[in-house]
Amino acid sequence: MLCPGSRPCWNAPQTETRPAFRINWQEAPITPPRKLTERALVLMLVALFIWLPPIVGMFSLDGTILGLPILFVYFFVGWAILIVLCAVLTRALRSAAQIERK
Repeated sequence: MLCPGSRPCWNAPQTETRPAFRINWQEAPITPPRKLTERALVLMLVALFIWLPPIVGMFSLDGTILGLPILFVYFFVGWAILIVLCAVLTRALRSAAQIERK
């Protein structure tokens, strides 16, 4: 098998190419429950809101927490909390889609 420029490609096997999966267009699309969709929207809006300059300015104080400036702690703790909430919400959306598919 040759790559563009007539070079051999990483010892690619000479196999027939077939799609990895087939899409059944007759099936109804999977829609997540409305409650979870609303929670995802609210999480996005909260993430946007907590990093608006007036809100961030409230944490631009002199002082430290465990030797770190308060503003850094605000950013990194808020970021970590949002990642955890996104993971929980994603897991709930995935399990809801799997239940609906069955």
